[in-house]
Amino acid sequence: MKRLISTLILTLIAVTSFAQIQWYEATSFASKPQPYGSWSAWEKSNVRMYINFSTDEIVIFSPTRQYYQVVDVMSPPYDATGDQVKFKVIDRNGYYGYVRLRVEYNGNSQLYVDFADLSIVYNVVKIE
Repeated sequence: MKRLISTLILTLIAVTSFAQIQWYEATSFASKPQPYGSWSAWEKSNVRMYINFSTDEIVIFSPTRQYYQVVDVMSPPYDATGDQVKFKVIDRNGYYGYVRLRVEYNGNSQLYVDFADLSIVYNVVKIE
């Protein structure tokens, strides 16, 4: 019995250690100035990004690399059309904002980056 439990624990550790980084690729993006702007038209994109759960960082490899350190995981409001996780983050300049990963039940996924002066949304697909 001890051997079975040890094997299960080692398997769980191995599986979770490989799932620490989730890679995504954007197919398109839009932006809007805050607080009262309108969303821009969607533009095609092939930007890659990842969420690293072991180092609590989110990196978006856009032409200007976006690096965010996660400082808290927020409890997002209930949404009947999908699941989401919201991270409170700090950027390289010391500004606080939020990054939200939203996965709709129809399979669409979006990553939102929200700061006081700008919001960006990426339509993303999970890769690797």
